Amino acid sequence: MSKTREEYTARMGYMPSYKFPEQLEILDEEFIYYKVRVPRLYIKDHIESGKVWPHDVDVDIVGTRDGSVMLGVFFLPVYTGVEYLEEDVDFLYYKVRVPAIFSDYYKEINKPTIRGIKLKNDEMRELKTGLFEITFTCKSCGHAYTEIGGDDLFRMLYERDCPYCYCTSLDVKSKAIVEEDMDGD
Repeated sequence: MSKTREEYTARMGYMPSYKFPEQLEILDEEFIYYKVRVPRLYIKDHIESGKVWPHDVDVDIVGTRDGSVMLGVFFLPVYTGVEYLEEDVDFLYYKVRVPAIFSDYYKEINKPTIRGIKLKNDEMRELKTGLFEITFTCKSCGHAYTEIGGDDLFRMLYERDCPYCYCTSLDVKSKAIVEEDMDGD
């Protein structure tokens, strides 16, 4: 007799993950396994705010990533039993498991994307993001301005403020300018 969603939910929690997890090739009828990466800066902030991390992490290591890496973190619902795998100067890597009964949600995560933007109709062509166009509108003074930048959306959004009143509360609208990769067919 298989468990219901409710029986699994009682033992699930949220795991921070930088961008999208990588599905591991482990065959198991009950669980789907993923490799997630957590920025060292996220863990450092977590510990400095008085919270506990499941194991000792050297927070004195200075990586190559700046604070904008935190904008790429989202929380993934996982089942108990997170396993530490390895680390580098910027990330710690963990193996997490998700009950197979929740696989519909995770199929959405694994759909083809361009830097996190879902492709329509599961289009599988090799594409690249040329530029992002972002419009910022200040919630305080109403000033609006548009910037066109590179392909790193997180860096473009990090530590933004209004150039007139320096308010950090901004409405953001963005769109990716996508072009076909000429290396393909």
